[in-house]
Amino acid sequence: MLFTIDIKGSFISGIFFNDDIIITDYDKKRVVYLDNTGKQIGVLSVPHKPTDITKVNDQTVAVSSDAQKISIINVRPLTFVKTLHISVPVWGLCLVEDEYITAYNNTIYWLNAETGAKIKQLAAGTGSDTRFVTSYRKSEYMYWGEQTIVKFESALGKSFQYNHSNLSNSYNQEIDGEGNVYVVGYSSNNIHQLTPTGQLIRIIPVSDINNTITRCPWVMRFKRNTNRFLLTFNASAGPVLVCEIE
Repeated sequence: MLFTIDIKGSFISGIFFNDDIIITDYDKKRVVYLDNTGKQIGVLSVPHKPTDITKVNDQTVAVSSDAQKISIINVRPLTFVKTLHISVPVWGLCLVEDEYITAYNNTIYWLNAETGAKIKQLAAGTGSDTRFVTSYRKSEYMYWGEQTIVKFESALGKSFQYNHSNLSNSYNQEIDGEGNVYVVGYSSNNIHQLTPTGQLIRIIPVSDINNTITRCPWVMRFKRNTNRFLLTFNASAGPVLVCEIE
């Protein structure tokens, strides 16, 4: 672990933005901008509780909220650009080319990034509460499909399902620059590191990363093309951790 960011609460999310870090704080309805040491640079109050954030370009980010809104926000300084009103439930958020992907209540939605209009939807599975979809290219995406199963869907013939008895409630997944997959076990309190083809490398208990935290890992995000990642927690279980994978 490199350092912590003292933001705790419900459904904390965040991303690396260029060399900096941006965190969304659901309970306090704010977006917090920090430098690469965790020092706070700016704060923006938002009208709705934010659920996730994704980078749009080198100047702006998009912030989702469970009030069916996506706000486009300029980063330096933190100011609103526009708000998209979405016709479907919204939680997690990623941007792939000209489409946002979000998910809620076992359904994945693709949205037009300019207008927010729904393009298509897909049932994610049964026995899960899919909130996030991880995707870095249009032909591939990953999500929590069923209780102990995550699914990687690929139009390039690389699809796999990962199932493990010591994985529970994997709301969030992440993929590093080398294609390795990280499956966050919210209720199993661990992270499963997989090869790009879905083979288990190791299981990392949350307490191995920080021995004062034992539960509720929520969102894991890498700084692109580095070993550095941030890990957030739900239910005030811990601060935001900034770490490097070994």
